[in-house]
Amino acid sequence: MKRLSKRIYYGFTAALLLAVLLCTYLPVNTAKRHSAICRVKAQLYYVVNAEHNDSICLAFTDSPQPQVVIDAQQTTDSTDLSGVFVSHAGHVVTTDSLFRHLPDTLPTNHLQRLLVTTDSLLQKQMNKHRRMLAQITDYAKRHSVIDDGYNEVMACGDSLRRQMQRNERLLQVIHRMQQLKQSPTAVLKARLTVTPSGSRHAVEARKVMRKDGMLVLQTHDEQLPDGASRFSVYRLGTYHFKARLLAFNDFGKRTATDSAHVIDTRLAPAFPAAEGGAWVNSSGQLCGLHSGYGRISSWRVAQCMAEVHRWPLWWWVNAKALWRKWQTNAPQKQGAAHVARKKTANTQLCARFFSADSTLYEGSVCPLSVMSKAHSRKQPQRHGYGKLVCADGTVYDGLWQSDTLTYGTRTDSLGVYCGQFNASLQAHGTGRMYYSNGEFYAGTWKANKRSGHGFSLSAKRAVYCGVWGNDRFRGEQLIFTSDRIYGIDISRYQHEINGHRRPVYPIHWNKLRIRHLGADRRVQGKVDYPVSFVYIKSTEGRTYLNKYYAADLRQARRRGIPVGTYHFFSLTSSGALQARHFLRKSSVLPTDLPPVLDIEPTERQIKRFGEANMFREVRAWLRIVEKQCGKRPVLYISQQFFLDHLKNAPDLVRNYEFWIARYGQYMPYVRLLHWQLTPYGRVEGIRGDVDVNVFNGTPEQFRQYIASHGKRKE
Repeated sequence: MKRLSKRIYYGFTAALLLAVLLCTYLPVNTAKRHSAICRVKAQLYYVVNAEHNDSICLAFTDSPQPQVVIDAQQTTDSTDLSGVFVSHAGHVVTTDSLFRHLPDTLPTNHLQRLLVTTDSLLQKQMNKHRRMLAQITDYAKRHSVIDDGYNEVMACGDSLRRQMQRNERLLQVIHRMQQLKQSPTAVLKARLTVTPSGSRHAVEARKVMRKDGMLVLQTHDEQLPDGASRFSVYRLGTYHFKARLLAFNDFGKRTATDSAHVIDTRLAPAFPAAEGGAWVNSSGQLCGLHSGYGRISSWRVAQCMAEVHRWPLWWWVNAKALWRKWQTNAPQKQGAAHVARKKTANTQLCARFFSADSTLYEGSVCPLSVMSKAHSRKQPQRHGYGKLVCADGTVYDGLWQSDTLTYGTRTDSLGVYCGQFNASLQAHGTGRMYYSNGEFYAGTWKANKRSGHGFSLSAKRAVYCGVWGNDRFRGEQLIFTSDRIYGIDISRYQHEINGHRRPVYPIHWNKLRIRHLGADRRVQGKVDYPVSFVYIKSTEGRTYLNKYYAADLRQARRRGIPVGTYHFFSLTSSGALQARHFLRKSSVLPTDLPPVLDIEPTERQIKRFGEANMFREVRAWLRIVEKQCGKRPVLYISQQFFLDHLKNAPDLVRNYEFWIARYGQYMPYVRLLHWQLTPYGRVEGIRGDVDVNVFNGTPEQFRQYIASHGKRKE
């Protein structure tokens, strides 16, 4: 009897030992191994809570300054790594590299410095945006939806306003936090998801425990996702003979692959997403976790999981979760999930390599260029999402196709470009450029230069919206319609054609209609516009007087046409003498338009007289005439004169309005009141060519301008 009992005892022990050995060494098929791997995606941020339900989120990115937002959903930076399903209750184990360098709470002094720095940066950004919006508002007053680029400029303005509203809310919260007697605290939070290998369906997860270099997570529904399997974790660990690394071989984010792969251990450190991958022995059992350049043993993994649940309870948790899943999941649902997972799987591969020109690429590559022997390439073909880092620090980041970056971003010392590229990595096509000096451009490019239609926005100057060429703004191509305000300027040459004193042609003031705007004009409808204002030349230098001036002025006033008087400036006499001559011979009533100083010296004359001396005499004329007439004069100049010389007279740019002459199809790109668009206009009632001008504004703005200038300035 005793001998029988011993046999039963030894037999039971042997059977139990055999069962354990079978469980440990029984091979796990390849499909189950891969489906037990998952991608862990984490968005880490600090939540700063204060009184009155005030809170902000700080997300630390690659930049020195953290991203500061009101809502945690607005954080954009994330980290990818591999993980391992270890229970039917949805437990995942990976490394704690996500949290390794981040404390659970930020030190108070560090938080205070961040708040002060963020406050200062937001204030500067708000001031810049206000100036930009002022430029957009001024643009909107003078343009309408028929103008090219109008909608794009208005959309940019709407985006700036939304950004300012967010910044204003953020500043208010930060200011309240800075005024608290007790400093607020910043607590580390994480938004976690897990995605089984071979699937694109992410499942939310929560942090369970962090210990001994490992992080334990669990899905929110406490179940293993559909189509996923799990590795068994044995109390004493498993052997690691002939172990291989099974993980995601990519760089995370947009380079993320759908399925885990067996990775060469020498290449694993190059792939950030391989962190936390599973070391699997020859039997397919979990024998460790990949951590940096080393491995966390299966025994340490077992110790960590024992902290979550003791082994008898751990078995019970697994059994209960397995039973619940079996009850809720129908066989046909599992089959559908399996089919969907097969449909979404792709063959994308990632690589990291240096090119002959010392550029570093890390991202997706064409699988054929890696695996096919028919391709005699020294390096893989860039295809998919990837990042290229050049020796000079320039970074290209985006979508590649057959070794060409088709769309992405370029970051260099000039700023950040986002758009299309050509095969030479030059901005080509449509794109946006955020310059480091605060300027913004959106439009078309050609070989790294702005070319075609686009608009540029800066806090320091007006909106440039129009045609660009060779990286320079050529001007705006207006569409001329009857809704614009047109005017003319006349002199003796409208009476004496080509300077001949005989015959003298009269102006038929009762018939004035603009019939032609010159060549190369974009006209909508028929050119048949009323003359809404007229300027008449009175004097030149200190002696000349237009003998037709008085009669023309009288006729314009009689017919109620807004009229003004202009003087042609000369460098042969002082500005004061010319001003007195102008005032003696001219009539400027309180209801007239402001007087105009016409400045058209040649470059040779300016060089001989001296630019500084010229502007001194110009200022003298302006001061005397303004004081006598009670109206601030307008300066008539060419666009080239403005660009070449007015930069040396910023007080004139700041204090006076400009009437700019620029002949051709492009509108001047300086701040202006009137644009003289052609000297070859045709006006019914006037013989010969006539200078035609357009007011830079709407009819309502012109009425306001006339009302405000139709009185004497006190």
